[in-house]
Amino acid sequence: MGQLKTIFTPLAHLLPHSTRLSIYRRLGELRHKAVLGQYASAVLTETWNGTLLVASNDFSIGQTLAFQGEYERKKIEQLCTLVNQDTDVLVVGAHVGALAIPLARRSKAVRAIEANPTTFDFLTKNVGLNHLQNLACLHFAAGDRDGEVEFLCGSYNSGASRVKQRNVKGGVYSYDKMVSVVVPMKVLDREFPDRIFGLITMDIEGAETLALKGMQGLLARAHAFSVEVVPTHVDKLAASSKEMLLTQIAPHFEYAHILGGALSYTRENFPDMFSWIWRRRKEGTGEDVLFLKGTRAAM
Repeated sequence: MGQLKTIFTPLAHLLPHSTRLSIYRRLGELRHKAVLGQYASAVLTETWNGTLLVASNDFSIGQTLAFQGEYERKKIEQLCTLVNQDTDVLVVGAHVGALAIPLARRSKAVRAIEANPTTFDFLTKNVGLNHLQNLACLHFAAGDRDGEVEFLCGSYNSGASRVKQRNVKGGVYSYDKMVSVVVPMKVLDREFPDRIFGLITMDIEGAETLALKGMQGLLARAHAFSVEVVPTHVDKLAASSKEMLLTQIAPHFEYAHILGGALSYTRENFPDMFSWIWRRRKEGTGEDVLFLKGTRAAM
């Protein structure tokens, strides 16, 4: 199975994104049934990110950790430069902990929010496997109200799990078998009424505008905010737009960087930055954007 992935990956860029995802899904199915066995629910990986249990049929983050031994290392190393032993961190959309665990090793405390029930179970186990006392896991979806919400759980790409806002079919949104569950939703400003998080990170597959409506107080107090911006998630999965998303973020920060890039944007240039992201990215892909207060040093 490792040889198949090694052969296919260099050629993957020649195929449409949705086709690549379908092939990766099939590789995940084959690995699960033919290599690990149908009763294997998890794989234990020893990686740069930590000791992590991942779903045995997860062809995205799970396969990356299993075959490459790391996940988004460069991004995480950049974010780690923003924290120290006095920093509290909030991770919204923590998945299995590939980001939260490295951050917890370098910060005072981390609160990790994950809505997917299966992924949350892996997250809590991974915190124990890494012997972390300063990482607390919270099971709910961040949103604009307290209550319950329908949540779609990815079967083969658990990282694509999301709050259901629209019925979307076709393209990169049709390759997976999504399972609908009901999960709690909470307003983050009410969950953390007085907490000051030096760094907040968010990766929640199109539900950003919902979460941001309920965390304006937290953003006002935070020093840095990192968010994955995927244009098709904003345009297709959510009843939102780049203007609405930016309106909720821009008032709280003076500068921004696209992680991995050399340019620094001031607040008046945020719309230009978002327009560039919207022009450049293909379906289902995006950029990690870091918003900062008080500094414009390039990452």
